[in-house]
Amino acid sequence: MSVKKYTVLGLDQVYGDDRLDIFNRYGAEAEVTDYAISRGTEYYPIKGKYFNEKDLPKNSPILDKKICEYWTSTKVEGSAAKCYSYGRFGINKEVVWSDNNGIRIVIPFQDIKYEVIGSYSDDYGKGEVTTVLFGEYPQRVLDYIEKQTMDQLFEKGELTPTGKYYPAWGYKNELFYDGIDRKFERDEYPEYEYNGKKYVKAKRAVYENDDNRTVWAVVEPIEWIIDKKTDLAITKKCIIGGIPLNRKGIYLGNFEDTLVQQFLDKEFTYDIVGKEIQVKKTEDRIDRTDFLI
Repeated sequence: MSVKKYTVLGLDQVYGDDRLDIFNRYGAEAEVTDYAISRGTEYYPIKGKYFNEKDLPKNSPILDKKICEYWTSTKVEGSAAKCYSYGRFGINKEVVWSDNNGIRIVIPFQDIKYEVIGSYSDDYGKGEVTTVLFGEYPQRVLDYIEKQTMDQLFEKGELTPTGKYYPAWGYKNELFYDGIDRKFERDEYPEYEYNGKKYVKAKRAVYENDDNRTVWAVVEPIEWIIDKKTDLAITKKCIIGGIPLNRKGIYLGNFEDTLVQQFLDKEFTYDIVGKEIQVKKTEDRIDRTDFLI
């Protein structure tokens, strides 16, 4: 199976002359998963009144949900390196090493169409929206009671390791926004199976030491909405969080060299579909030392 090329949306595709038709039908705002929030994505509660003000579909699929800002294309303004992120209803400018934005992923639908495991259509008042299911990723985080149950099962050895690990990048100390010593490091979170479902035991992104860091996330199929005019598949939700554009806070205008794109190329592309690569231990993974730029 060939390695696929995932990336993020361009600014104009979301909020410009090249705005995708799917956003006129569905809305460009994106809900964020519990797992992405646990990894550092900031979210904003959204209510129906905002849709009335912006003439968006009244029965929008993200009504009364948690949404986030997400990375789009970037550019440099003068001597200050900035990036654009698309938020609730406009453009926000963030310093380039900000890692509180989510990642909403895009890929040509032709690249995944023969591996889709399901599809359905909805109409939110402005035209049909086609959703397909492809790949899987940790998404819903278990609540306190469910977590206690999983912890007990884990301690008793009743969870079956699948041999698969999900990578995550994050900051390991309180020097969070100093731009110098940020200690950006990689973790791997193991996947387990129990009663036909798969779970990931992960750590929350934290600024300093925290005794309540562990979460259990359910591995679920990823939903993609299809823009039929451009044949692009876009994740409905921001499913990944906690990754900045780069480590040093210096952006030279080439998104291909950012940590976000490298993560999609060298981590996500191998983890979204288990059959693309069999993961047994860290040594089996491709070398990722080039992330520390």
